Amino acid sequence: MEAQVLTSNVVAGGADPHIIDYFLTNALGQFFSGRQINYSVIGAAMLNPPMMDVTNGGGQTQLRVTRAVPGTVTVIAALASAPGIVYNRTRLTFSPSVLTQKISAEVQVDRAPANNIAANRIRYQVRSLDSNLPVPFTLVYFSAGGGATPIPDSNSTDASGYVTITLTSGSPGPVRVAATLDSGLGSTNYTGVTFI
Repeated sequence: MEAQVLTSNVVAGGADPHIIDYFLTNALGQFFSGRQINYSVIGAAMLNPPMMDVTNGGGQTQLRVTRAVPGTVTVIAALASAPGIVYNRTRLTFSPSVLTQKISAEVQVDRAPANNIAANRIRYQVRSLDSNLPVPFTLVYFSAGGGATPIPDSNSTDASGYVTITLTSGSPGPVRVAATLDSGLGSTNYTGVTFI
């Protein structure tokens, strides 16, 4: 059994997993399909699929691994019919957070009428984590639930690290707005507004 780790620099506690492709072959390179592979892990980590998988027509399975805290784990994949003979042990490292920026929000207008014309308004500021200084000219992406539309859906901060969006909606009720920094350099800010 061969393993190929498709990922590197995976951050602990993040949404992105380590991904391992396993290939079950014989000495001649022939693939074995329909064979059960059992998974286990030494160290705290979440496996997806959690316990086992079955090789596809190319003798392949794929495993995704996440971990909440930095550190190293060992993933074991074993052929169910011969676990002591056909197996693979792969070490994966999860890095500390690479977050360098934070984003905060100030709701400037709330409870706008839900008529697709009137707008709620939120002002965001991006600051560095280490020095707490404003971060100018960095791109922020915006999305909203509840049928609301953020305008614009992306924009760069000004020289003082600020960026402002408006939101319209045709449906009354609460809306959750997400503001995410580009390149994964900071956390996502979730802020609520309401349309009436």
